[in-house]
Parts: sequence; structure tokens; C-alpha cells
Amino acid sequence: MMRRFTPAALLFGLLALGPGLLVACDSAPTSQAMSADRARSLAALSKSIEANPAQAEALLKEAGLDAATYEAQLYEIAADPALSAAYAAAR
Repeated sequence: MMRRFTPAALLFGLLALGPGLLVACDSAPTSQAMSADRARSLAALSKSIEANPAQAEALLKEAGLDAATYEAQLYEIAADPALSAAYAAAR
């Protein structure tokens, strides 16, 4: 039986692992859609979620994201050193 995680639990796990993912990932092609400004915006969102984990779903919805999209964008940032630096500086 597969265990399902709530969006809040998933986000908390990503927030806990996020800095490690940013450091551990090597260079990969950057999507044209992702920019340093977007990485900084996601860093601000991550800080808001970390400060208010019970409001994670509402914060994501306000940002126009769902948990899967948020997670995918964090991985995209982690895969690019320049985006990772922008994200880390904003955290």
C-alpha cells in the first residue's frame, strides 16, 4: 500500500531538504521560463510557508501554484547554480 502525503507534509519535507538540494545538485540546462527573479519569488514563498506551515495550501494557491508545480520549480532551481544562488540569497 502506497502512503500518501499531505501537501503540507510534502512542503515541509522540501523546505527541510531544499538547501541541501540546492548545494548538492550540479549544473543542468536552465529553462527559459525560470529567471533569477522567479527563484527569489519562490524563496520568499518558501519562507512564508516555513513560517506558517498550516497555511501552506493557501499560500500556494495565492501564488497561483499547487504542491506539484511548486516542487517542480524547486527542483528546477536546484539544478541550476545561478538560480540556486539567487534562491539562497533570498532565503
